[in-house]
Amino acid sequence: GNSFRRMGKGCWTGHELGWAVEDKEAPLRLCRDVGTGFLSNVELKLSDFTANLYLSLACVLACGLNGIVNKLKLRPALNLQPGAPLPTTFGEALTA
Repeated sequence: GNSFRRMGKGCWTGHELGWAVEDKEAPLRLCRDVGTGFLSNVELKLSDFTANLYLSLACVLACGLNGIVNKLKLRPALNLQPGAPLPTTFGEALTA
């Protein structure tokens, strides 16, 4: 099998490019603390056991830092504007 089999709508791994608050379908999810309501943690759901967890998180942090340093505009959350579909096969990923 491959990593793409576990992705898709309804799989809680994300199927479109983007982020959201408390959306279990988003590939990058910001979660609220139940007690305080404050944003307390981030879930990255696209990585799986075939990836180096530390390298995956380092890439996400580097991208975020790049956006801050270069004052890039954050795309709207998925609940406000749908994202582009993520690749569903290795071939699609290579050409994306």
